[in-house]
Amino acid sequence: VMNEFTKAEIAKPSPKSTINSYRSFGYNLSTAIADIVDNSISASSNEIRIEYNWNGQDSFISIFDNGIGISEDDLQHVFAPFYRSSNVKSYNGHGIGLTLTKKIIELHNGTISITSKLNKGTEVNIKIPHIG
Repeated sequence: VMNEFTKAEIAKPSPKSTINSYRSFGYNLSTAIADIVDNSISASSNEIRIEYNWNGQDSFISIFDNGIGISEDDLQHVFAPFYRSSNVKSYNGHGIGLTLTKKIIELHNGTISITSKLNKGTEVNIKIPHIG
């Protein structure tokens, strides 16, 4: 998909294209986090909680919900392409969101982990190293 960011990356290197490359990189990360937030909101009829911490080297983002949760059997497959947990068949989706989210976070040299209890809720933890 062509957008203002990919056009800048294709153009000959210049200070402006370098800036747009970083913006594109950050845009992808915000898209990944937004997908997790969207999943949490969809699975929970109540509030979600988002926490952010930084230790001077790494950023830590945690997203908590008290929604439908993910079974232990499903939890080991949630990052597989087109995999949908057994209890979300009635929800919209195609099973590619978490796959792409994990890939984007890994492209930032980060990690993502999910813990969950069925009918209790889910916790998603993301660690992204500081670039600079």
